[in-house]
Amino acid sequence: AVQSERDTALEDLDVVNMVLADLSAQAMNRELGMATEEKKEIEHLKKELVLTHTELDMQKVTVKELEEELSVAKRDLEDEQQWKQVAGDNFGLKEALQRQKAIKADNRKLKQELLELTHQLTAEREATNML
Repeated sequence: AVQSERDTALEDLDVVNMVLADLSAQAMNRELGMATEEKKEIEHLKKELVLTHTELDMQKVTVKELEEELSVAKRDLEDEQQWKQVAGDNFGLKEALQRQKAIKADNRKLKQELLELTHQLTAEREATNML
């Protein structure tokens, strides 16, 4: 009877060990499956990170290009403003030169009138002296 109980207990222990082994194998398979999924997710995230870095590098290049374009545009604007200043100065000089020419012309007319009046006065004096 003791032997029979012992055999039954050993059989029950074998069944429990098989169930535990099966449950352990299932748990390990689940763990392995989850680890595989996590590994796939990590690989996917790495790829996204590489793409993000690539996009960031491209944006840095774009920013540099835009900064260079802005710098060129600023220089062009400064050049244009300087040319406008020069043109304005030249226009002012042209106006001053035209005023100077007009004053010289007026002076010549006044000298001519003065000369004519002087001749006329001299002629009138001579006529008065003759009388």
